[in-house]
Order: sequence, then C-alpha cells, then structure tokens
Amino acid sequence: MNWKKTIILALILIIASAGYWWFEVRLKTKHLRTEIEKTRLLEDVYRIEKFRIETRSGAVEVAHDSTMKQWNVVFPVQYPVDNDAVQTVLRAALGIRYIDIIADSGNPADYGLAPKPWVKFIAGNETFYLGDETPTHKGVYAKIDGDSRILLVNKNFRADLFKLPFDLRDKTILPNIDLMNLDTVKIVRTSGEIKLIRKGFQWWIISPIAAKASNKIVDNILDKIISAKASGFPAENYSDSTLKKLQVRKFAQITLSTNDSSKYTMNIYISKSMVNEKPKVIYASVNNKAPLFEISQQVFDILNTRISTFRERKLFDKLADADRFIIEEVNNFKFECKFKAGDWFILYPDSNKADKDKIAKMLAAFSSIYIDSFVPFGQDTDFEPSGWKFSFYIGSDSIAILIGDTIDNKLRIESQQFGTNEYYLIHDRNILDYCKSDRNRFFAQ
Repeated sequence: MNWKKTIILALILIIASAGYWWFEVRLKTKHLRTEIEKTRLLEDVYRIEKFRIETRSGAVEVAHDSTMKQWNVVFPVQYPVDNDAVQTVLRAALGIRYIDIIADSGNPADYGLAPKPWVKFIAGNETFYLGDETPTHKGVYAKIDGDSRILLVNKNFRADLFKLPFDLRDKTILPNIDLMNLDTVKIVRTSGEIKLIRKGFQWWIISPIAAKASNKIVDNILDKIISAKASGFPAENYSDSTLKKLQVRKFAQITLSTNDSSKYTMNIYISKSMVNEKPKVIYASVNNKAPLFEISQQVFDILNTRISTFRERKLFDKLADADRFIIEEVNNFKFECKFKAGDWFILYPDSNKADKDKIAKMLAAFSSIYIDSFVPFGQDTDFEPSGWKFSFYIGSDSIAILIGDTIDNKLRIESQQFGTNEYYLIHDRNILDYCKSDRNRFFAQ
C-alpha cells in the first residue's frame, strides 16, 4: 500500500504549492500592480472620451463621437483629427506614471508648473500638469490637481502631450484614393493642359500630345498629389475674399476621376507677384473641404513637370514579339525575314531558314532601346538620315525606325508608327551593329 501513500503525499504537495502560489505570488503580484497603478497621474481613469490640452502656446479640445465612431477636434475649431496623433496622446495620458517624488509640497512656479505649465491635461474630472525639465535631464516635473506633491515623470511624456490644435488636426487634403481606381487625370496650368487616361493597366497621354505614359512615373506623381498634407490652415473657410486678402492667384487645377464616377478637384494658388520665381508659400483648396490649406513646395514642383517626364522611355519593348521585319538601306540593300511554323525564315533576297538565336538577339537590341530625350516638335527639321531603315511588324501593327545622325554622342532616330513621326535621342548605340550590308549574318548554319 506504499504506492497509495506516495500518491496522497504528492497530491498534498501539489495542493500546498498551488496554495503558496495563490496566496504569496499572485497576491504579491496583485499588490505590486496596485502600487504601480497608484503612480498613474490619471489613477482612476481607464477610458478617455474627451480631453483638453492647454499649453503656453494655445489650447485644443478633442472628443469622441460615439455615433460616428470617430474623434474630432471640437475647440478651437470643429474638424476631424489626425488619428495617429490622437492615439499617441491617449497612450501617453493613460500610461503616464511618476517615477519619483521630488517634494511633498512646494511652489509649483519653481518647477514650471504655474502660472502657465508646459502642459495642462484635463480628462473628465482629472487634471495633471507637466512643467520644466530637471537640471540633470532625467525627467520633467509634474503635479496632479488637488495633490501638493511635486512629482517626476519621464520627459518623453511631455513631448507626446505637448500638442497644439494643428498637431491634432487631420492634415490630409484629398481622400486616400486607390490609384487603381483612377481612370482620368487632368492638370490645367497656366503653361497648358495635361490629360491622361488609363486603358486597362496602362496610362496614356492624350493632351497636349498622344503618347504612351510611364505607369511608374504617373503613379509616383499621383501618389505624391494624393498624399499631400497641409502644412498650415491660413483660413478655415475658403472664399474669393480670402484669396483676395492673401493676394494670390490660381496657378493650376488638378482633377482626378475614378471608375465609379467620383471626381476630386484640387485648386492651387500662388502669390500674384510670383511670375518666374518659385513661390515661398503655396495654397490649395478642394471641393469637399472648407479650409484653405497651405501645402509644400513639392506640389508646385510636380505641377511644373514637363510633359516629356510623363512619357514612357521604353517605347519599343513589343518589338521582341515581332513576326516579320525588313532591313533596308538606300544603296539597294534589302533583307526580309518572317516567323512562321515556329521558326524564322528569310524571304528576301533568298528563301532560306534563318538563325533564330541571332534574330532574337537583334530584336532584343531594338526592344530594349531607352529614350534619353524627346526631340521637341518643330526642332526636328534638321534630322539627317543615315539611310538605314528597320521596319517591324507585330500582327497588324507596324513600327519603322530610321537611323539618323549623332548629337553629343547620342544617336538620333526617327520613329514612324500610328501614322506619326517622332524623333528621339538614345545613348545606347548597339543597334548600329545591324547597319551593315551583310545578308549572310542571319543565315542558319
């Protein structure tokens, strides 16, 4: 029966250990937590629905709208909040604890706690103050309303709670529009209009020229416009009289249209005195918000972007899919190949099988052409053709590339497609390797 006694003793030991843990460890932990809770400046506050911050530079009041389930600035102006900034305040207010008692009593003015403290925080019936930083920079002085003690708290709390109305306001100008939902962009400026439309997954310029746009560049520019933040609120209610008082003029208008027929318009204003200079201050207004916003120089720079910046620089990437090409030179050289039955064949001057690897290499060279710069319309009359012309056919589409002269170590070429001619400067001159009267280079060995 010894094994039964052993089991009984083991059970007694387990129960005794559990009892010790319950009465000693857990109760001590609970006591410790209680002591820590007593060091909270908002000791009896566990949820904040409204708070007020008063600083030496002004006051702001924020309240939670339970119906709309959102926070709003309610003083000194009614406006939505910057949620991240408000959450920082709430975490700091509910988490602030004193780490030392400097004095059981003292003159608050000696610690920067009166008559105007650095921060006066009010939540419900509870109030605390934050004052100067200690000479040793170990923290800042604090005081709880109704408590004579001078306390010490971590200095990071003062940084998190020292907020002005601007700090807690929502500074977004446009809503967070998904770029994939945009289908039309129109930028009207004093220098002209830029209009882009999205077809499928590709952006296209339709004004002032018709050309393929760079998706990466267009999306990057649109992202900067949509994410632009206010750096100030010079007027709570935008009006013509406000613009007149500020002596500003309309510089540009940005209109973003989405595939669900929503439309967002942003008007940009600069000083009337600024003609050829970069403005020091830029303002904006939008069709669904009341204030006049002050915005960064970045938006002005974007609006001054040249149309060529929007353009796609790799215009010939689809040449890799060509199923026929012709190489011609003015001195009666001609070479023609066609892809059929899974292989390349020479059609002229002789009928023969072609070396598909060599042709693939040539098509790769032309499809990888990167446009360094676009020759402006009206400045292409001096184009000097070398006599070499490469015509590529992709189904029913065709692209012809004429090789021209060299300018500043860059090769000038002419592109003929969609019934239009354009001229480009390219740095990579590898395509010149194919400007040779060698009909045998593509023959299959």
